Amino acid sequence: MEVKLLDERAGVYEESNTMSKIIGELRLGDEFTLGKAVKTGGTEWVAATMSDGAKGYVLGNIKVYSIREVFLHQKNVNILKAPALDAKVKMICKKGDKFTLSNLVTVGGIDWVEVRVESGEVGFIPAETRIKDITSDQMFKEKDYKAFMVGIFLIGGLIGIPFTYGIGGGIGYFESLPWSFVSCMVFLIAFRRNG
Repeated sequence: MEVKLLDERAGVYEESNTMSKIIGELRLGDEFTLGKAVKTGGTEWVAATMSDGAKGYVLGNIKVYSIREVFLHQKNVNILKAPALDAKVKMICKKGDKFTLSNLVTVGGIDWVEVRVESGEVGFIPAETRIKDITSDQMFKEKDYKAFMVGIFLIGGLIGIPFTYGIGGGIGYFESLPWSFVSCMVFLIAFRRNG
């Protein structure tokens, strides 16, 4: 998991104990990758890979921010140059646009999230902005999912139903086709209303 350090400093140890050699130091804002957590002598450690590729362990109690890719789940949002209500607008993202959450900042009692858009530009959005994580089970965009489901219903209705019920019921493929077409239409109408 990609993270950004929120503590001032954190030592990266060669092994999962404080007696081992320190192979590097992370500073506030450094990005690195966290791996598997282990417990040694009652202390929790997490495997870490620094940006230069060096691997070691960090204490499990350090503060980090999880860097993750998301997409906008509201009509639009202004990406601001600074974390302030009166800051200049750099760009406007629309629903479905992808960006990376890279930091959480509090200014004047208001929480802001630092984001990096696909072009590489960095800006800020209010923390209450509606977003959705991009995960493997959300591979399809909404319009792709609907087209996929329509295809499944049509293929199932025009091939699956006639062969299963038509031939199995003692009637031919073409005789069962009108019934399968009606079944497809009923499924599609129900899907359109509920999906």
